[in-house]
Amino acid sequence: MLSVESDPAKISGVSAPLRPLIIPSTVQTHGKPDRGCDDFHQWATDNQGVDAGETVVQIVAQGTTDKAVLLKSMRVSVIDTSPPLTGIGVVCMSQGVAQRRGISVDLDAKPPTVDYKSDSNAPFGFTLAKGETETFLVSARAAKATYRWKIFIDVVVNGKTKSLEIGGKDGFLTTAPPSPDSEWSWDYVNHLDPRGRSNGSVTSPQLKIGNLGIPECEDPRDDSCQVV
Repeated sequence: MLSVESDPAKISGVSAPLRPLIIPSTVQTHGKPDRGCDDFHQWATDNQGVDAGETVVQIVAQGTTDKAVLLKSMRVSVIDTSPPLTGIGVVCMSQGVAQRRGISVDLDAKPPTVDYKSDSNAPFGFTLAKGETETFLVSARAAKATYRWKIFIDVVVNGKTKSLEIGGKDGFLTTAPPSPDSEWSWDYVNHLDPRGRSNGSVTSPQLKIGNLGIPECEDPRDDSCQVV
């Protein structure tokens, strides 16, 4: 049995802030993120945002058969490639620390490379008895294009090999990073309330261009604030 999570805020040990997404320029955004960065990724994807530069996927495999299951190998297949997505880079402003990844994927390589590193330098390969679990943290990066991709894990059950497909019908979507010169930032700390006072609660997002922070909305309670 496999369970999959791709929202950084819901993956243990992964820093959700400072993970940019790109919202297509044709999208009229709706709503706004809640306080902090926990719901930021969900808000962005609800507005057709796409992971920019990196997608993190957590896979939890659990043995459910009486006989042990061998997780033999993992591979990635790109099912569609297109130019880098154009739009507005969005990011939640907070202090984040880069986390160590168990499995690194280079989507720009042809075919995509999957690099697994363990403390013991052992190759990929795990045996799951009934009730045992293994957790894999996959970090897939893109710098040249937009990729729609899936993960495949080859397993051996009762002496027979089969491939488990991960990513659902449409797969995962990752595009190249946004331009560093202009990005929209959800600054939930350094903001002003309607009277111009810092009140420590979520009010208005800000458009960050270089080192300038420009308030996005005149009325911070207005849910129609847009990133355009």
